[in-house]
Amino acid sequence: MKNYIYKLSVLFFFIYILFEITVGREMRFVKNELIKNFQSFEAEKYKSKIKEEAKKLLAKDKIFYEEDAEIISKLLKKISKELNLN
Repeated sequence: MKNYIYKLSVLFFFIYILFEITVGREMRFVKNELIKNFQSFEAEKYKSKIKEEAKKLLAKDKIFYEEDAEIISKLLKKISKELNLN
């Protein structure tokens, strides 16, 4: 029984090492990339871009084409109907 536990412990140790070498390293890399990309100066850049695009949209007479407006209207009505489950 002791031999089985030792073998099982060694097996789990090697599986853990293999996981850290492959998946763990990639997870840390992705995490660091996400943190780097969403720093405050990046957020400010995106905020200003969104504000510029919103101002452009407000300057237009129509935002949507007729067909798009109908589709969105139907979708919103359906969502509203499904949410009112009274």
